[in-house]
Amino acid sequence: NSPGWGPWSESWRFRTPPPSSSGIRVVSPAAGASVSTLTPRLTWTDSASGIFYFKVQLTKDDQFRTSPDTAVAAVYHNLIHGGLSNPVNTWAVPAGAALEPSTKYYWRVRPRVQGDGTPIDWSSHFTFETSGTAATPTPAPTFVGSPTATPAAGTPTSTPAAGTATPTALPPTCNWTGTWSSNAGGNFGFLQTGSTATGVFNGTDSLTITALSGNTIGGTRAATTGWTSFTLTATADCLGYAGSIFTPTGGGLVPIPLPSGVNGTRQSATPPPIPTPAPVTPAPTVTPCNMSGNWTVTFIIPAQAAPIRLALTQASATVTGTLDGTGTLTGTVASTSVSGTWSKGGESGRFSINGIGGCVGFLGQWVTEVPAPGNNALVQVSKTP
Repeated sequence: NSPGWGPWSESWRFRTPPPSSSGIRVVSPAAGASVSTLTPRLTWTDSASGIFYFKVQLTKDDQFRTSPDTAVAAVYHNLIHGGLSNPVNTWAVPAGAALEPSTKYYWRVRPRVQGDGTPIDWSSHFTFETSGTAATPTPAPTFVGSPTATPAAGTPTSTPAAGTATPTALPPTCNWTGTWSSNAGGNFGFLQTGSTATGVFNGTDSLTITALSGNTIGGTRAATTGWTSFTLTATADCLGYAGSIFTPTGGGLVPIPLPSGVNGTRQSATPPPIPTPAPVTPAPTVTPCNMSGNWTVTFIIPAQAAPIRLALTQASATVTGTLDGTGTLTGTVASTSVSGTWSKGGESGRFSINGIGGCVGFLGQWVTEVPAPGNNALVQVSKTP
């Protein structure tokens, strides 16, 4: 009987679990809070780390009615990529469509329709109230890092003339120097000088700051377990923050599903002792091997009676030569490793060997691909006296 493939089995099918809104939790504004801006940012977390696209609705109507026959208030409806917002999973009311003062608002979130197109239930709704008027700037508290005279985001700095654009307030610029509480099992400590900063978490884990702009700080944590990176955004008064912490999962970074994200307040303008990073010891300089000369290839597993004799010449990182006087070999030297191809008497293949004790000998693989693919051998290569 000639070898070959048999017929396929019968087919089976399965269905992956549908996405859900059950893991969505509010971060800010806190439930029932009063906000001092008419263009607030709405931030949430989701314990389902593989969901990135979300729909957000915001309205004065607690029933979120959108039909022209029953609607009683406008409904903001937006689709966003939560991983691209800053902080993650955040949508901001646009300045050109500010909310009304002294008004209670309702908002909710759900993952975008996936898979078979079945709509996903909305999360439970969250509420907040706007203050009587848009916030006006107040003198900054006597605290390191407070913004000097920047009005709250979304507050016009002056009444524009008819037909002119409303000026948009700049975000505050905080100095993060100090000790900050958190709901992530420890305190953040930062020491900021100008546009650079260092940090520590819980007094022991060094933080490397990779992002520092406006009122946002982010970076990585030197830790063997738990979260390994973070991004925090300060409140307008620089006395609190909200954000996310991340841990490597499935080849990428996903938020750890804390019930309310990560948040905290400034505890002190004095940072805790921040460890001095250990000096980096430069790697020792490795002199690349020089393969010029005569070498003997001895087959260890499987054992082979006759070794192979190599006569090699090296120019820069390229090695060429002969096998037993008739075959050919070409390879590349990378530090103390050599790899390449060989051919002799109708057979050919590849090799990969690593230096032992510098470049006095090598151990590695000798693979025959023609005429018998996959014939691997463990070989020792030593200098021929």
